[in-house]
Amino acid sequence: MIGLGGILRWAIRPLDKLWLASAAVVGTAMTAPMVVLNSMKHGRSHALSTFGLWQSCAQVPFFGRYAFAGLVHLAAPYTASVNPMLTVMTSDYAEGFILERPWLHNPFNSVHAVAMTNLGEFVSGILVTSQIEQMTLHGDFKIRGIVTGLSTTYHKK
Repeated sequence: MIGLGGILRWAIRPLDKLWLASAAVVGTAMTAPMVVLNSMKHGRSHALSTFGLWQSCAQVPFFGRYAFAGLVHLAAPYTASVNPMLTVMTSDYAEGFILERPWLHNPFNSVHAVAMTNLGEFVSGILVTSQIEQMTLHGDFKIRGIVTGLSTTYHKK
């Protein structure tokens, strides 16, 4: 039998998705001029790179990070399942978070460990991808990479 919590959980999720999609659309509309300006200033290759898009999105308060998240969700639907948000990204550092949502909980009513692993994969993957793109843009060589391993250590709560 599904309790009230289960019913609310599945009633709230579509509203949450609608809010995120709406914020991503508004953020994209607000960020587009920044991408164009960044393209004119640094060139199209840089402006459309992961780091260039982040720089453009980060210039738009609040909605910019939703625009970047929307792009990530289109490119990586599995990552979108936890709705990660990037808050900081430099050439060698990235930081992000997920909001605690009922559908991310395990049976013990805490955030599922795999959701946290997904967040770690997202943040590290964005950083590594942007570094590879930057090396390729500024060098005469093409670097590619495939992740061959991911490990997570779980400790007691």
